Amino acid sequence: MPIRFPTVDKLYSYVDRGLIGILAGFLSFYLLRAVSLPDGINYFVTALIVVSSVILAGLMPVILLVAAIILQFLKNYTVLGTYVLGKPSVEFLVASISSFILLIIVPTVNYAKFVDLSSYVISMGIIASIIGPNVNYFLVNFPILLGITFFATTQKKTTLISAIISPLPLFSLILLNLYSPDRFYIIAAVILLEISSVIGFALNNGAAMVSAVPAIVSALLFSNSFSYSKTLTLLSSVLATAGIAIYVGYSYAVAKSVYSNELKLKKKSLTDDLQETLKGLKDLETMKNDNFPITNSVEMTIAKIEDIKKRTEECSTPKCVDELRTEMEASIKSVSNYINDVIFEKIIAFNNVAEELKSKGLVIEKIEIPKDEFKIDSNLTYSIQRIISKIEMEYNSSAQVILKIADKLKEITGLEMQNEIRVLPSMDKLPSLYDKVADPVVMEKINSCLDNLLVLLQNINEMKPEKERDTDIFKSIIDSKQLNGINKINYSYDTIKRGLTYVQNFIKNLIQESTALTTAYPFLNDVININVVERIQQTLYDQGVPMCRKVTLLSSSIKILEDLSLVVRYKEYVRDLNGILNNVTKELLSDGKECVPLAELGIRKDLAPLIRAKIKENGNGVSLRNDSICRGN
Repeated sequence: MPIRFPTVDKLYSYVDRGLIGILAGFLSFYLLRAVSLPDGINYFVTALIVVSSVILAGLMPVILLVAAIILQFLKNYTVLGTYVLGKPSVEFLVASISSFILLIIVPTVNYAKFVDLSSYVISMGIIASIIGPNVNYFLVNFPILLGITFFATTQKKTTLISAIISPLPLFSLILLNLYSPDRFYIIAAVILLEISSVIGFALNNGAAMVSAVPAIVSALLFSNSFSYSKTLTLLSSVLATAGIAIYVGYSYAVAKSVYSNELKLKKKSLTDDLQETLKGLKDLETMKNDNFPITNSVEMTIAKIEDIKKRTEECSTPKCVDELRTEMEASIKSVSNYINDVIFEKIIAFNNVAEELKSKGLVIEKIEIPKDEFKIDSNLTYSIQRIISKIEMEYNSSAQVILKIADKLKEITGLEMQNEIRVLPSMDKLPSLYDKVADPVVMEKINSCLDNLLVLLQNINEMKPEKERDTDIFKSIIDSKQLNGINKINYSYDTIKRGLTYVQNFIKNLIQESTALTTAYPFLNDVININVVERIQQTLYDQGVPMCRKVTLLSSSIKILEDLSLVVRYKEYVRDLNGILNNVTKELLSDGKECVPLAELGIRKDLAPLIRAKIKENGNGVSLRNDSICRGN
């Protein structure tokens, strides 16, 4: 995990808060002593103010600065060291207002706009130095506090405007010493500090130390103006140098730490990537087969990656790691390109076949081409297998569809294509296999079968009562003839199967009723042959007989079915046939007629076989001749 360093301006903020706490301690103790409170209370309240000033560094300095100025005025009628009485009022007001702006308003604006506390430090240092000689703070020499302003001035600023604004409170020293004989030294010293602040902003890294030079010269000028001792001059110079040195030293330390951390992170990142790449390459080798050929370059790349992995441990600079990463990427590029090309070709080939089959009526879901290239990592084989599995799944699904169609075609026509399509050599062969199944000759055979079925069902409906007839199936037959390809085979299969089921049910009922009639009237066995119809029924239930052959068989057996159906249809007449013949016999004997035509008796000619069989059974001296019942045998 990378180390997070605070920015330089944050670091300065921490230091400035500490300095504000120190200066706030001096100012607050001075203010509290003026109230004449016990020392114990002064120390306690001062400690609270110090802590509050560190925490509320943007608010407490303003309060303390204003309070110190007011208290100083009330005690000796001076404002920032300037005696009020005896001075021209205009000069006094201008100096007072300008100093107030420079010492209080400017720091407040600088903090509000740039979150920069250095102006507060400078203002508090100036005020503490002015009022300090009136109070004994543990023998502290208060000009030392003015030296703190040098540290605040040379701090590295984040913006040019902040660098210009930050030292402005120092210009109050010019106003406070406007009539001093050393005022020109003070003006020069303040300007040099302003220049130092701007140079510190403009220069980076070690070059920023140059900004300490104007500040040191400024310290020498102040020592001449305020009678600083050599020790205080040296201290101010050291503090001025420390202000910018914090930036230079901290930046160097951060850079060194970041450099070390960067090297560590880059090596770890490269090592992890190399490990991922090796796993991907080795997994890739295990996929080598006829369906997914792997070139020898994979083995060579594995050896190269292993070598780069060893050399990574020896790298001592981020640049070295970057070069090895570039080498790694170049090594796997050819393998990556090869893998992407193979997958792309497979997808394109599959989608072309899917498009061709779609145009023939067989819908296959296409495979979307990946938007991103395959990367050589531990997920490579999974990504490849997912696509290959998808292709194989669609391939097998399509093959199964064709196999099922072939099975249906065999059930319909008896055509055997299993040997031709059971082994599917490759995806691109599917369209040609489809063409074999959907051959025009095959389609013509199905049409012929549908025509025969149509005629057969029309004949069957003629044998059934009108309310039991199925006419919807005729529309299905017509619709089937208008289709092509797989759709035609599927639809025709269902239609023919439905038609045969319709005929099977008809024959089943026909056999049941005929069997009951022959049992009751044995003479009918000479007229109808139920055994033949039962054999036809057995053929209909035989799964090995093609449906179209069943249709042909039924079409050729229509006459047999019609005869049986006729007997069943006129079963009520069969029951009365014995009485009819007895009446005719009596009529022939009584009237002396030779013959009585069936039409005269109201008997259909197609029922003649029933009458002949019944006469044969009774043997009552009559016979059937030329559609008439006559005397004699």
